[in-house]
Amino acid sequence: MIKHVVLLRFKTDASKQSIEEFVAEVSELKAKIDVVQHFDHGAAATINTGKFDYGVVAEFASAEDYSRYIEHPAHLALAGKMGGLIDDAASLQFDC
Repeated sequence: MIKHVVLLRFKTDASKQSIEEFVAEVSELKAKIDVVQHFDHGAAATINTGKFDYGVVAEFASAEDYSRYIEHPAHLALAGKMGGLIDDAASLQFDC
């Protein structure tokens, strides 16, 4: 199994509406891309102060399925919209 973790920091001037639209699109990814086995996402909890505002965790049966996800038109469309909204991002994939 491959786990894909993404951490995002929104631009300080990103509008609440733009962020809400982004979150709505993220919420639709699992339904649009059949290789996603498990998908969680959400805003940073205020338990600890951190560098990032939002996180996504997706699980895939294989590295091939992860590659299909990354190249899927729904994922590419969402990634293309992030430029004006995201100030910083980090991602990591690992076997589990």
